[in-house]
Amino acid sequence: MTKEGKYETAYAIFTPTGDQAEYAICSPIVDEYGTLYFKNDSAHLMAFGSQIEKLEVTKMPDKTAYKEGSEFDPAGMVVTATYANGKTRDVTKYVSYDHTTITSDDKTITISFNHVMYHNEENGTSMTSGIETKTPVTTIDLTIEEESPESGFKMGDVNGDGVIDTIDASSIISYYYGKIELTEEQRTLADVDKDGVIDTIDASRIISFYYGKITQF
Repeated sequence: MTKEGKYETAYAIFTPTGDQAEYAICSPIVDEYGTLYFKNDSAHLMAFGSQIEKLEVTKMPDKTAYKEGSEFDPAGMVVTATYANGKTRDVTKYVSYDHTTITSDDKTITISFNHVMYHNEENGTSMTSGIETKTPVTTIDLTIEEESPESGFKMGDVNGDGVIDTIDASSIISYYYGKIELTEEQRTLADVDKDGVIDTIDASRIISFYYGKITQF
């Protein structure tokens, strides 16, 4: 017996396309962030979750100062995603960034979370619900180290290895306490506050520069 009538049902959240448009072969599973997972008969594991409203660097990388020709180092960086449902998640190991060498024009580096599909503006597919999804991005400000005109090395690079780091600060402290000698050129590079005295203040400023707390001497 056939019963005719009009029924209202929930709209489809989205409709997979291409080889993803197959039948689901398992019951949906949900995780702590509200993401729904299901598998289709083409062995695609589908995930539908709350939209990322904000992507931010909640802990800066250990290094934000670079010389030209070097590559961004994400060590120490923590990136957090904030979802529309209020949940937050550490997505550091899932983000992408530019691996090309840094130039003098690179004032920032873009961090993006590319694991989002069905972008209206990118691949022509759209959410059935009409919600437009975009790739979440954030940026980190970089400092491009300038070379000292007197020596060809950069201010603060006491040992001349091309990197301003804690080793340079340690050299200044050792010099201050009379444990080592520095050449005239090294002393010029070590006096980062340009007060004519090489002391622990110079070492402290180099450490602050290395950890991104200051952007110039």
